Amino acid sequence: MCRRGVPVTSIPSSPYEPSSRARGRRNRTDLDRQFGLQFAPASDVRHARSAVVRPWMAVAAGAVGGLAGTLAMNYAQRLWTLAADRHPPESAAGEHDARDWQERSEHQNSNELASQYLAITFLHRRLTHRELAIAAPVVHFAFGATVAACYGLWAATHQDTRRSGAMLGVVLWLTADEVAMPLMRLSGPTTERRWPLHVQSFAAHLVYGVTTEQVRRAIAPCSAERRPLLAA
Repeated sequence: MCRRGVPVTSIPSSPYEPSSRARGRRNRTDLDRQFGLQFAPASDVRHARSAVVRPWMAVAAGAVGGLAGTLAMNYAQRLWTLAADRHPPESAAGEHDARDWQERSEHQNSNELASQYLAITFLHRRLTHRELAIAAPVVHFAFGATVAACYGLWAATHQDTRRSGAMLGVVLWLTADEVAMPLMRLSGPTTERRWPLHVQSFAAHLVYGVTTEQVRRAIAPCSAERRPLLAA
């Protein structure tokens, strides 16, 4: 009913008439009852939208974790060598070659062999000892960062707060050190390597995997599990 002289649009609504927000909540409740769905609150929706990880961020976080994991691997395998032999092998880059288990049995280093191969291919000459002291660690750290970058991209789409990184180390040890290196003639046959050297290599790769995952998770844009916008 309209009072005289007062526009219809200026008449306040009844206090008993539900607002648009209340009607939205009621409609959402009706949908919940009808279809058995449960909508996430607005705060969860905002969190889920912010949980979207850009690929380059995941790759960068993995690469940084891989660099840290490679460095930790270097020191871990050198401590093992000192405890076992007390006489670390001599190489161009020292402990940063991270191939003590190979040098202790074969007196060669796959990182140095790969560096010399690249130098002969692109520079048409062999590297000097001083050049090899730089090139071998570069090859080693670049490989560790590249593997971890791929792992970081995978981990961003398969998030699991229980992941420790140990499986990364196991897979890398098995595929790279035990299989790929002999096939590429960067090391001798693993069947001829004594079992303590296998254990040393395995332990060093475990250190790499665990360190890589912990550093990656600490700096990753989103380390928590993503919350769905619509939960069944």
